[in-house]
Formats: sequence, structure tokens, C-alpha cells
Amino acid sequence: MKKIAILIAACALVACSQKNTGETAVETEAVTEETTESASSDSFTADFPEIEKSVREFYAGAVFGENTDSAYMAQFCTAEFMRQLSDAYDYDSPGYATCLLRSGMQDGDDSPGEVLSVTPGAGNTVVVEYSDMGHKGSTTLEMAEDSGRWKINACTVPEGFDTL
Repeated sequence: MKKIAILIAACALVACSQKNTGETAVETEAVTEETTESASSDSFTADFPEIEKSVREFYAGAVFGENTDSAYMAQFCTAEFMRQLSDAYDYDSPGYATCLLRSGMQDGDDSPGEVLSVTPGAGNTVVVEYSDMGHKGSTTLEMAEDSGRWKINACTVPEGFDTL
């Protein structure tokens, strides 16, 4: 009888230790995800002055300007985002639908487009507020680290346009 009690106790001990090991693995995984997310967020916050400068340069050159060659775009956009903008481009020649990063208005006064502000948002996003031919607008850009640099990975699009 003693041997059976010892055997049951040993089985219970093994079962409990396996259960705790599983819980610890899940807890460790959750802590690792939080740490990675926090590190990314910390990096985003620390790098925000450079991110803001980059977004302003991108809008001046590609969105309100005409510099949309692939090499220029690759400085500011991830390959996936470039593919999405290319797929959304409606013309026969190759290009990028940078118009989706604007207000979506067709007509306005003759004032040049300009970025009014670039502010950090939640979850590694930036909100770009601009004047587009006199129309005020804003676009939220999702940023991602790519080869040690923050690049545009997704965006909101103006109302009435297909999402990317």
C-alpha cells in the first residue's frame, strides 16, 4: 500500500511540474513579446525626429512632388508598401499611386501641397497633416523598421478609395 501511495505521489509531482513548465513557457513568451514590442516602441520614440524628417522629405519629393522612381521610393517605403502602391497605380506606364497619400480632392486653389505637421501616433504610426491644393487633410502612416531604418509600411487612404 505504501508503494502505491508513493507511486501516486510521484505521478502527481511529475504532472504538476509539467504543468508549471508549460505555464512558464507561455509566460516567458508573453514577456518576450512585450519586451520586443516595448523595444520597438522605444526605438520609434527615440528615432522620431529622424522619422519626422524622413516623412516630410518623402511628402515633398514623392507625394506633392514628382520624384517617384523606385530608388527614391525605396529610401522611404518598405518593398511591400511599394508593391501595394504600384498595384494601385491606374496608368499604363509603371509608377506608384502616391495620390493615395493625399486628400483625394481633384480641384482646389493653386497653392502647393505642404506638410503642416507630423506627429507620433499609437503603435508605431505617424499622423501627417497637410494642405493639399488648399484642402486640409491627414493620413496615418504605419511605420516598420527595415534594415535599421523606419520606413512606411501601410497607410490610410482617402474616403472613397479602395484600401491598399
